[in-house]
Amino acid sequence: MPSPIAHCSLILSFWKALKEAARQDRGDAFQRGGKMRTMGLITAGIAALMGPDLDLLIGIATGEGFAAYHNTFTHSLFMVPLFAVVYAGVFHVLFRGGFAQFLRIGAAGFACHVMLDSVTFGRGVQLFWPMLDERFSSPVHVFRGVRHSVNAPLFEHFKTVSSELLFVAVYGAMVFLKRRSGLH
Repeated sequence: MPSPIAHCSLILSFWKALKEAARQDRGDAFQRGGKMRTMGLITAGIAALMGPDLDLLIGIATGEGFAAYHNTFTHSLFMVPLFAVVYAGVFHVLFRGGFAQFLRIGAAGFACHVMLDSVTFGRGVQLFWPMLDERFSSPVHVFRGVRHSVNAPLFEHFKTVSSELLFVAVYGAMVFLKRRSGLH
């Protein structure tokens, strides 16, 4: 699966929406300070994009290994609404505004994460759990993927990180050019 490098690069697409969701000024800490507000928005973006990987904590908590439940039920498209509501509730309280906007950001971030995982070389994701336990993987692999359960040689990890940095560069350039041209 892609590392947080690829997942978090998508914050470039969510940045404008995050700023809009937190726009209402009601005097909370996130609204007052420039750096505090920016860090809060970055945290909100990363939370939306990394939400499905909360399944790593289940394996740690049960002692079965951190990857034991990875890409299972938390990577299902049926979990998008549940995650989005919880995410929107948390960040609505923290930023004191924009519940509907945070709901959309949470849903989009979660779904984007699952889609990136599905275009990664590996075992696939349980896209339609609980309806199907089958794992789905795109026939086109954009990422090599992190091998959590294999002691891969350092060069394999280098190839993974390199492919993700290339993705970030291309994706970042596309977002920059789109914004520069005035398209939204």
